[in-house]
Parts: sequence; structure tokens; C-alpha cells
Amino acid sequence: MATNKRMENAALAHGETDVAAYKKERGKRLVCIVLCSLFLCIAALFCVGQIGCFYSDSTLRFWRPSYERVEISALLEKDALTDTEYELLYRQTGLTKRGIDDMRGDEDGRKKILEIQNCLFSKYHLITRNFGLFTNTEELGTRTQDEFSVVANVRDGDILVSSSMYVSWWRLGHSALVVDGERGQVLEAIKPGRKSEISGIEVFSYRANFILLRPRVDENTKIHVVEYAKKHLVGVNYSLYTGIFSKKFKEIPTSSNCGHIVWQAYKNFGIDIDSNGGAVVLPKDIFHSEYMEVVQVFGLDLDRLWE
Repeated sequence: MATNKRMENAALAHGETDVAAYKKERGKRLVCIVLCSLFLCIAALFCVGQIGCFYSDSTLRFWRPSYERVEISALLEKDALTDTEYELLYRQTGLTKRGIDDMRGDEDGRKKILEIQNCLFSKYHLITRNFGLFTNTEELGTRTQDEFSVVANVRDGDILVSSSMYVSWWRLGHSALVVDGERGQVLEAIKPGRKSEISGIEVFSYRANFILLRPRVDENTKIHVVEYAKKHLVGVNYSLYTGIFSKKFKEIPTSSNCGHIVWQAYKNFGIDIDSNGGAVVLPKDIFHSEYMEVVQVFGLDLDRLWE
């Protein structure tokens, strides 16, 4: 009897061992399946993101005139210009009436207009530069230090926008606020891991396109906007999700991005330059704001602009 009992116990113990071993093996297989699935999902997302980059890269936004360049020096010397002449100058320089009148009053300004015309008609070797995961910017690879005059004269409070930056399929664009027109300095939030900073306006001379905007706001307000931006919006952490996972407006924000930081500067004084009022402020939303007046267009179709 004792022998039979021992045999039964041994059999039960052996069975329990088999069950435990089976459960352990099944657990390992489940972990392996989960890890493999996770890896495949990440790989699929990476492939989709990279395909998006290839697609966006194929839609490079750069435009130059296909029509003939003409001599405009004599026009710039005239005391007054007709609407037809302003239209001709726009086609030759990308400068609107506002941009032309800002510069043609003195010899240096007229010279700069001619340089801008030269830039508009020049051919460039375009490049795509990566500066983050699936994040690229389109640039004019042949520009040099002597070619920064492509940007017209700017004033404090002006805004620069560009469609030249994209994240995978999403053409996010870029924007910056002019905080010192005389010295050519802009406030911009560039990318994740980098705090907002004041840069030279020449950063836009490298981009494949840009539009210079002048808000239809009184000059005194613009002074306050710039003062506030330099005091409270420099050194802010970058976040694509500002307005989604955090409040869109704070008197002193703790995170921002290129579109939001420009919007924030004006919104602090009751001026909402986000044309669609969405949670996220895109540079394109700022361009379509009713407050914006176009001063200069470069690298984008002069008729279609940023549709």
C-alpha cells in the first residue's frame, strides 16, 4: 500500500511538473509573440514614416519665374508708380506694393530690390536636410554668405512663414517673429530638444521658400508684442503637442513650437492670428489670417502662394 501511495504521489508530482513546464513555455511564447508584434509595428511605422518623407521630398516646394526677366531700374527711380507698374515689379521681384515702397526711397533700397530680383530668377541646387526623426527642411544648397539680401527690409513685429519643413507626410512648415528689424533678428522655435531662441534672419535665406508678412496692427501694439516676446518667449521648450495636451494659451508658456510661439506673442495682446482657431497653430494658419498683409514672396508661385 505504501509503495502504491508513493507511486501515485510521484505520478502527481510528475504531472504537476509537466503542467508547470507547459505554462512556463507558453509564457515564453506569448512574450516572444508580443515582442515580435511590437517590433513589426515599430518597423511598419518606421517604413510608413520614411515613405512619407520620400513623398514629401518629391513635392519640393520651389518656384521661379518661367517668363522673361526685364530691366526695372528706371521704374524704381520714378516719383510715382501706377498699379500696372507695381504689378510688373511684383512679377519681377516677388515684392508687393508695400515691399517696393519700403525700399525704393533710397539708393541702397533700390540696389537691394535689384538683388532680390536676381535671387528670384536665379537657379539653385536644392537639397533636403534632415534634422530629426522623419523631419526635414528644404534648402537652397548653393546660397553663400553674400546672398542673404534675398529677404526684403523687415520691421519689428513682421512674420516670416515657409512651407519648406515637413514631418513625414505632414508639411508642417516653419515661422518666425521679427524682434529686431534693424539688426535682422527673429524669434523662432526650431525643433524638439532645442529651446526657442533669437536667430539671424538669414536662416530664411537658406530655405526653399518663404513669405514675409506684416500684421495689420498698430505700431504701438507691435512694440509691446516684441518686448513681450523677447522677455517671455525666449528659452521655451519645444513641443509639437502644445494646445493638444496642454492649454493653447498661457500668459507665460512652458512649451511651444514655431507656429504657436508667433501666435502666442500676438494673442497675449488680444490679437488672434490663428485663421482656423484649431488646437494647433500652423504657419499656414498664420498666413491665412485676416490680419496678414503680404510684403514679399520667394520660392512660391506668385499667384497661388500657399494654398
